[in-house]
Amino acid sequence: MANTVPLAVLAFMGAVRGAGRFVAATLIIVLVGGALVWLFGRGGSVHLGASELVFGFLAYLLGVGWWERTPVAIGVAVAAFALYGGILWGVLPGNPYVSWEAHLFGFLAGLLAAALLHGRRPRRAAGQNGVPFR
Repeated sequence: MANTVPLAVLAFMGAVRGAGRFVAATLIIVLVGGALVWLFGRGGSVHLGASELVFGFLAYLLGVGWWERTPVAIGVAVAAFALYGGILWGVLPGNPYVSWEAHLFGFLAGLLAAALLHGRRPRRAAGQNGVPFR
C-alpha cells in the first residue's frame, strides 16, 4: 500500500512524454530489474511489491534529465527528486524483511532504460567550416 501514491505520481510523470517510451521503460525496468532480483536476491526476504517499479521510475526520470538536459527534462527530474529523493536510502541494506535488492536493481534498470531510450543526443548543427556551434 505504501507504494501506491509514489507509483502513481512517478508513472504519470514518466508517461506524460509519450506512451511508447513509457511502455518500453516499464518493460526494461520490470524485465531487467526482476531478472537481477531473481539472480541475486537473498533468501528470507520478501521480494514482492511495487518497490522495484517505484525506484525504477524515479531513476528513469532522473536519467532522462541527465541525458537529455533539456529544461523540461531537468525540471521533471528535479521535481521527482524533490518529491521522492528521500527513498534512495532504500537501496542500502536495512530491514532484513525488506528487499533492498529490488530497490537497487529497479533503480539500476531505470537508469538503463533512460540511457537506452534517451541517451543519444541529437548532433548540433554545423556552422561555417563544419565546426559545431558552441
